[in-house]
Amino acid sequence: MAGEYGPCRFGKYAVEQMRVLKEIGIDLPIRTSMANGAYRDLGLGPQFERLTWKGVVAIDYLRKILWRTRPYEKVRGHADYLV
Repeated sequence: MAGEYGPCRFGKYAVEQMRVLKEIGIDLPIRTSMANGAYRDLGLGPQFERLTWKGVVAIDYLRKILWRTRPYEKVRGHADYLV
């Protein structure tokens, strides 16, 4: 279950679900991952973090290439096939 500190309502889902489950008699722990530690609490390791960062950067570059190519395409929509 995702979680977050601060005023974001997304962080309240786990808290409210635990409260509702306790009200109906189910004592079930819900695990959360807070983004404040950049998901380090999941224990995925530095290799995973680097791979994830490389993926984000790669997607950004592919979009940049698409946006530079799209204005010059001869047939509308063909630049999408390159990505």
